[in-house]
Amino acid sequence: MIVHIAKMTGVAGTENHLLTLLPGLQAQGIQIHLIVLTEPEKPMDAYIAEMNRRGVPSEGMVINQDVEYGLIGRLAERLRILRPEAVHTHLIHADWHGVIAARRVGIRRIYWSGHNDDPFRYRPLIRLIQAYLWRRVTVGIAISEAVRQFMIKVEFAPPDKVVTVRYGLDPASPPPESRDLFRAELGLSSSAFVFGSVCRLIEQKGLPHAIHAFKSLSGAYPNAHYVIIGDGKMRGELEALIDSLGL
Repeated sequence: MIVHIAKMTGVAGTENHLLTLLPGLQAQGIQIHLIVLTEPEKPMDAYIAEMNRRGVPSEGMVINQDVEYGLIGRLAERLRILRPEAVHTHLIHADWHGVIAARRVGIRRIYWSGHNDDPFRYRPLIRLIQAYLWRRVTVGIAISEAVRQFMIKVEFAPPDKVVTVRYGLDPASPPPESRDLFRAELGLSSSAFVFGSVCRLIEQKGLPHAIHAFKSLSGAYPNAHYVIIGDGKMRGELEALIDSLGL
């Protein structure tokens, strides 16, 4: 059995990734168990129920603050009961508590995934803690080569401990008629060249850069259209930028 541990407050990239990854591993005969760390005011009951529906035994465990010594003990006790061969953590709260809990109960196959190059990870104390924990995990997984280099340069990860496993997408291509329907929904001709971004509208996604890049080529390619699908705190700012550029 492999126990995956992840803190969640909503459903975004990592959470959707696990909804695909964990049932996929289970389907290959790898026994999986998921522990979701949740804030008291942000339960993830629907997500946990969906993961259970997909065949992955899942449960929640409350985390009350960013660093909670008692949580390490509760995780360790649960791991003693589950007796997994390995533990795999996702995101920094699960990393800090899960790695120590796994070590406490004698689990030596410990893996973690790096999903982001968050700005807060540049803080000196966090870099030191990450460096300490890197020496206590078996392998770290980066979702891109950029994240791998971030782990090595910022978190002092030993290069031979970090592997890149890129996020995968369903290779099934949408049928041509669905593309035509989408263009029609946008009021575009069937010959329009459409590309875009599907994401949360937050700073980390770099959407202003993409909008400026599109502006630089839109004159040469009048039949091109850039579509942004998503929502978030930058929505108003992005709409204002688009208007100011005349796009």
